[in-house]
Amino acid sequence: FEKLTEIMKEGYDLFGSYIQEIDMDGNLLKIREVPLTEYKIKKFTVLRSPFNHMSVAYRTQLIKDCGGYPVMEKLEDYALWASCLSVGAKVRNIPEILVHATAGSHMYKRRKLGIKQLNMEYYLQKHLVKCGLKNRFLALLHFGMRTIIFMMPVFIIKNIYQYLLRK
Repeated sequence: FEKLTEIMKEGYDLFGSYIQEIDMDGNLLKIREVPLTEYKIKKFTVLRSPFNHMSVAYRTQLIKDCGGYPVMEKLEDYALWASCLSVGAKVRNIPEILVHATAGSHMYKRRKLGIKQLNMEYYLQKHLVKCGLKNRFLALLHFGMRTIIFMMPVFIIKNIYQYLLRK
């Protein structure tokens, strides 16, 4: 909280940090790094959530100005960050681990896609277009890519996260 307070004093509206993923026994897994600058955060948002939700601090008024969390089960934080960027929020991440987050096989099972989640993914992509972060063609392409990944068996999803999306 001390670090977050320092950043808040610098005038940022929304900010976060890296997280260290750990398993249920407390063993270190991977680090989820996120982009640091506003430019890189916007660019990253086109494909993935640019903040680690559990590390985020924000100004309450910003969230009110965005209309709060959009209703998108399992994707509401990603959609909220897009909304914040679309209203010109001053954002950043810091390259420090401020949170240890429990991850592991249960997390990958939650990523598995069902029909309801497929609809939420569609609405997320539509929301990203509405926020001006991507065009319709990219939204359709990314919808297809993300859908294919999330329909894969859990062990493949786990490997994608561990070897492609984490350090």
